[in-house]
Amino acid sequence: MRRPSSGLLVLLLTAAAAAVSPSALAHGSSAKPNATNGKLIFKLYCGKCHTFKAAGTVAKGSAPGPSLGTFKVTAAKVIRILNVGGSDMSSFVGILTPSQIADVAAFVSAPTTAK
Repeated sequence: MRRPSSGLLVLLLTAAAAAVSPSALAHGSSAKPNATNGKLIFKLYCGKCHTFKAAGTVAKGSAPGPSLGTFKVTAAKVIRILNVGGSDMSSFVGILTPSQIADVAAFVSAPTTAK
């Protein structure tokens, strides 16, 4: 039996990548971001530094981040900050999966969380 040529392999991989939606690539899976999961993840990973009434968290420590819920933030901005870090915040790449990052972004940016 012959092995497929590298050209065929490239063609198959290209076709598979084209079948994945852009939103699935952004979130790391085909699942829609889940704000309920995002709230749980936020409590575990973000609540130590960020006060956020919607999550029931109060910042602890010497260098708290901004209090959330006092201003509106987009999911895209949350995803960017979690991926590259903020002014005093490290990236969460390698700590959270792309799907978990999307879930946190869905929770933080939900219309009901900003008052």
